[in-house]
Amino acid sequence: MAVYIAKPDSWFKEGTMAELLEYHYTDGNGEKYGLFRGTYVVEKNEGYDNFWHHNGYNEGDEVQMNEVCAYSEFEERDV
Repeated sequence: MAVYIAKPDSWFKEGTMAELLEYHYTDGNGEKYGLFRGTYVVEKNEGYDNFWHHNGYNEGDEVQMNEVCAYSEFEERDV
C-alpha cells in the first residue's frame, strides 16, 4: 500500500498525507493523474477560494477536499 505526502507548491498542504481515491488518466507525456482527498489551506477571498469564503471559511482555515492532481505533486511512500 502506498501513502501520498504533498510536496511544496502542490494543491494540498505541504507535508500532509492525501488519500488516492481513484486513478483518472495518463496524459500524452506519461504524467499520471488521480482523484486525491487531502488537506487544503484556504487562501485570499478571490478566484477559486471565493467558494470557501462564501461557505463561512476564512483565509488560513484547513479543509478536507477532493481534487484531481498529478501523482508528481506527492512523495509516494510504501507502507
